[in-house]
Amino acid sequence: MGRGGEEEPIQNATADERRGGTPSFALPDDRGVSAAANETNRTEEGVGGVEHKHDYWNGAETVVLLQRDVRLSALPFFPKGEGSMPAGVAYVKLPPGKLVYEGADTVRVLAANPTVRGLANPSPSAVTLQWLTAASSQWSQPVPLEYGTELVIPIEARETDMPHSEVSLWNFRILSERPPTFESLNLTITVTRGRDVVDWPGHPEFYAETTERIVFDGAVTTHQYGFPENAFYEGQDSWTKPTKLISYGTGLLDVYVNVTGFSSTPPMDPAGYFLYVHNATQLGYVCCEYQAYDDAHGNNDLVTYHFQVPVNATDMDGPYQPESRWGFRLVAAIGADVPSFGPVGFTDGATYDIDYTMRIIARKA
Repeated sequence: MGRGGEEEPIQNATADERRGGTPSFALPDDRGVSAAANETNRTEEGVGGVEHKHDYWNGAETVVLLQRDVRLSALPFFPKGEGSMPAGVAYVKLPPGKLVYEGADTVRVLAANPTVRGLANPSPSAVTLQWLTAASSQWSQPVPLEYGTELVIPIEARETDMPHSEVSLWNFRILSERPPTFESLNLTITVTRGRDVVDWPGHPEFYAETTERIVFDGAVTTHQYGFPENAFYEGQDSWTKPTKLISYGTGLLDVYVNVTGFSSTPPMDPAGYFLYVHNATQLGYVCCEYQAYDDAHGNNDLVTYHFQVPVNATDMDGPYQPESRWGFRLVAAIGADVPSFGPVGFTDGATYDIDYTMRIIARKA
């Protein structure tokens, strides 16, 4: 699951240090304790199971993580929240394999070359930048992003991506002062090294004594806004997070759902239910930042469903994460214009609530 760099085991490790003992899974840099401590006291076989370093810099002091054109979108209509004016917004993720490496002390962002329909923009919108670090779930305060001037973001050690991440947990949001008119800008994001790379505990072995783990089991409710409210603001959808990590060694999720209640405004009857899932590196509320699944057996009795979700290395929680970043949400197809293709939860403009129980079983790859 690692990407690049070298792993350096501790020197002169005893047999007990290599395999025995009770690992604490306490993380460096004030990151807390891995959620793995809640379910296992075993570490992997081999060098990954003992304390070691992860140096992904390969001798570099500065690494360009992203350089591409970014287009401002009109959705959601009010990205700054209720009571704000319409504005343009762009959500930016780093490409796979590009991480804010451990040892970084700054992230640098440069906006340049504003355009409209590919032509130089003589009067570009003023824009601000916000970001999510690998240690946060809320956007930072907005900071003006001046064209042609590099914005330097100092970061704490705990805000870097954890070792063995395949995709960065950092995200960026650009907001304009007015609704967009086919506006784009070129964005460059760079990371600089300014700290030591330190030892991390051995990798937890989630499947040492079992081939399956229950990562969630409980009663939940989906609240879904209808149109146009569902296009007003970001982050309105109700996602359920697993209580355990969906991490290294997982190949498949079996999701069992039992619907216990449904209500909508205006009153309507559901024609079917589907499961929306976003993985550890997806925001969920950004368009297409999730996957949709139909019942694995084609069942649609409006009560009992079984969904199967494959898990790839780029989807996983890091083995050291303090909590899962996955999200699950049951959705309904209701109204007169339910499509014959899907799984897609078209709602015909209705706002609705679904009450259901959900059990998620993670299975060993």
